[in-house]
Amino acid sequence: MYPGWLTFCSLVGATTAGFIFAQSPRQRATQLTALLALGAAWWALCEASWNAATDPVAARLWMQLASPGWAFIAGLLPHATCRYFDAYPGPEMERRRRLLWHAALFGYAAGAVMLPCLGLDLVYGKPVHVPWGWTYAPGPAQRVYFAVIGPPVTLAIRFALAGFRSPVAVAPRMQRVAVQVNVDRNVNVDVDDDWDNDHHPGAAVAVVGAAAAVGAAAGAAAACQPVYSGGVVVEKCP
Repeated sequence: MYPGWLTFCSLVGATTAGFIFAQSPRQRATQLTALLALGAAWWALCEASWNAATDPVAARLWMQLASPGWAFIAGLLPHATCRYFDAYPGPEMERRRRLLWHAALFGYAAGAVMLPCLGLDLVYGKPVHVPWGWTYAPGPAQRVYFAVIGPPVTLAIRFALAGFRSPVAVAPRMQRVAVQVNVDRNVNVDVDDDWDNDHHPGAAVAVVGAAAAVGAAAGAAAACQPVYSGGVVVEKCP
């Protein structure tokens, strides 16, 4: 039952990623946001697979394969939000883009460090059999990762939510995407939270934060960008 539910969440996430990308496939912000949603879908699919595994070796393999789905959240999120603000002129937006770009570089670096740690057994502890499948204790590298990604993720959430209040940025299409992605990510959070609170409290906080971030950024980045001429809006979002 549990692996089946996670598989369903993964399918919803993949569908959401495709929907986001189809809105404006040429925009870099949209591409990054779709990739973020797709990574979360891959993460859910791998979790379904490790819970359906019949032995700890297979479970551990799927745990390791899931890593790219969450390791680069802290980079993709501020990067997507940064590119969303490309169409907004003014010194304040330039400052925001600069902060977000630095946060994205930090997030990508943190994710890149995690990947070689997989081979050193620093990310996942020994798989433990539980009634619904398999779980694990987070390794030292994963504990550090979830502790340090707070600032870049929080910064991206703050600026993404600020984008909703812009009279130019708000569009019905953005709201539809935000609702769809939030529903998808909340489904994943509700399922993951039941497991994480008992076995993985640090990761549970990070998953909740990432879910809110994905929903906020996806709604902003998937909407069309306004067209400017000489700093004046000449075409608003439909």
